Amino acid sequence: MISHRKMEAFRAIVAVGSMSAAAERLNTSQPNLSRLISDLEREVGFVLFRRHSKGLTLTPEGQLFFKEVDRSYRGLAEISLAAQQIRDLQTAQVSLGSISGALVSVVPPATRRWRETHGDLSLRLELQDSDRLVQMTQSGWLDLAIVRAKPQFFDVEVLMQRSVPYVALARAGVTSIDGMDDVDITKLVDPLITPGATFVAARCTDPDVAAAILQKTRIDCYLSLPGINLALQGLGVALVEPIIAGHFAETLGSAVQIRPFRGAPNFDVALITPDGKTLSHACRQFADMLVGQIDQRIAFCAEAAGRASEHPA
Repeated sequence: MISHRKMEAFRAIVAVGSMSAAAERLNTSQPNLSRLISDLEREVGFVLFRRHSKGLTLTPEGQLFFKEVDRSYRGLAEISLAAQQIRDLQTAQVSLGSISGALVSVVPPATRRWRETHGDLSLRLELQDSDRLVQMTQSGWLDLAIVRAKPQFFDVEVLMQRSVPYVALARAGVTSIDGMDDVDITKLVDPLITPGATFVAARCTDPDVAAAILQKTRIDCYLSLPGINLALQGLGVALVEPIIAGHFAETLGSAVQIRPFRGAPNFDVALITPDGKTLSHACRQFADMLVGQIDQRIAFCAEAAGRASEHPA
């Protein structure tokens, strides 16, 4: 096999055109360099250089050989660049699944922050219900997934879990919650918009609250996003997850009213990854950004509800 040292000697002579200058560049003696080239010519089976008074020039065979050597070195340079980009998180690839609320409120700002911090990100997104996302993560199809938390997961690693109460959200100046510190669902006079009334009621620890949700729900949405849009049209009060309520509190400001919901069940969210899978450094970094955005949305929601309680309309 041709050694790297002989390749370096060959390339140095081609670059500078003389044995002495190449020896100086490589910090070696001219006889040693001459011996390396002689050995290389013996190995390849043809003469590489034509010697003359002005130095060395490549033979036709040497020119063909140099093209291959140069192509090989360019490939090595590209490999080195690829390694640097991977190390510096410039060519990150992440497959992420998410429930709808987090896909709208958490993933976009996390992706923006990544690109501002690290550069490009190749992101494959899957929008599915929580159970399907867990299955896709268990199979290894997804690197990360934002799902509704369960009492117990199997074959996945839980990177983060939060449990925060649902909140009430409405368009400002339209419903009765404008004048409330918190919302007593049993006394609510406005139409109630619920993301799955049966599901939310089943999570209540207070039976009166559970009964009121089932009784007062006028619009039952499978997802929070349609419910929020209906509420923003002035059609009622929506019960929503705090991560998506925080998103609307941040983007719409005083146009939206958010109130604590007395006796509300908790919304449990988790970030999971396949059990036993070694995540890339990029995936771990992106997971941290997702967690940061989830916590930030929860904080925005709490801040908006707190401002409303301190300064009711």
